[in-house]
Amino acid sequence: MKKRFIVRSLLLTIGFSMLGACSTTPTRATHLSSERSLIQWPLLSPSLWAQDMSVQQLLTIQAGGQQHQVQAILDISPQAVHLVILKFGRRLVTIEHTDAGTRVDKDAYVPDFIDARQVLQDMQLVYVPQATIQSTLPEQCGISVQSLPDDSTGERRTIQCAGQTVYQIDTRMVNGLSATQLNNTRVPYTIQIDTLQVQP
Repeated sequence: MKKRFIVRSLLLTIGFSMLGACSTTPTRATHLSSERSLIQWPLLSPSLWAQDMSVQQLLTIQAGGQQHQVQAILDISPQAVHLVILKFGRRLVTIEHTDAGTRVDKDAYVPDFIDARQVLQDMQLVYVPQATIQSTLPEQCGISVQSLPDDSTGERRTIQCAGQTVYQIDTRMVNGLSATQLNNTRVPYTIQIDTLQVQP
């Protein structure tokens, strides 16, 4: 699995180039990046993601009145979750998350708008099954899922805590690939996750 991930990472780095400090943290819990956060989100065991695939993505991040685009490779297996974030083909961040912990390798010039662990936390809210997310949320929080108002085939995940919406995550299919808009209303920021390719 790790060999497959490295090969795909290199191929995507080359592909995006043509287009245009290290730390370890515990697995169970990590904070949102804002001091205004009132809850803790766990980084779940890779086996709980219930996925086995590699996804190439374009991420559009809007926060603080600014917009940034980066590329990403998300590789999920029952043993590990790997995430690579690139900008113009340059690798900025590599994350390896296993049951033993979370390892983050950063380029020295990672932009301030990229919080690697936050991106991984947000990814699991998109891909992990609803029931699993619900079982790990704090007591005052809950997740609901319903169809999109303008697209019955799409899905809206809403996470509320103490009666206030924290996340709204809309996913729809566009030309056979998923497009997700994740809104964190607490911080706030928005990430548009456009899938470019999926490999099982």
